[in-house]
Amino acid sequence: MQNKKGQEEIIGFVLIVLLVSVIAVVFLAINIRKPSEKLPSAEIESFLQSSMRYSTSCLISSERRYSLKDVIVSCAGNNEKCLNNMTACDTLNYTADKLLREGFKPCPDCPTNAYRLKIYGTNNRTIINLREGNCSGTITTSLLSLPTYSDKVKIELEVCREI
Repeated sequence: MQNKKGQEEIIGFVLIVLLVSVIAVVFLAINIRKPSEKLPSAEIESFLQSSMRYSTSCLISSERRYSLKDVIVSCAGNNEKCLNNMTACDTLNYTADKLLREGFKPCPDCPTNAYRLKIYGTNNRTIINLREGNCSGTITTSLLSLPTYSDKVKIELEVCREI
């Protein structure tokens, strides 16, 4: 009789351990699937601010070279042609891609494993959307607004880093 009571206690203990384990697995699964919170970053904001002054390959006249900010405004507006026959939007794609690759270099062994640059105008009209890598860490972000002749352009950069 005493042997049977010990078996019942062991079975009860095993059931409690199994129940706690199942609850822990469900809790972990919910937390892992939860999307990462985007944290504002002064570093990303500084990168965006300084990028706006970067000189591009777009010459409008022999004396005037467009900055990245000028190219964004032109691309959002009338998409002027540069003297090298590239449009402002083509120059924007090329220059932004180059700056992001040099600035963040996503790779498996680097602290940055992904980034996304989205530039959009009124009514969320996408002007450019560049992304590289797969995010598996913390997202840091910054948003910059540029006034143009016709609307307001927003520039959003998200960088994903391992913790």
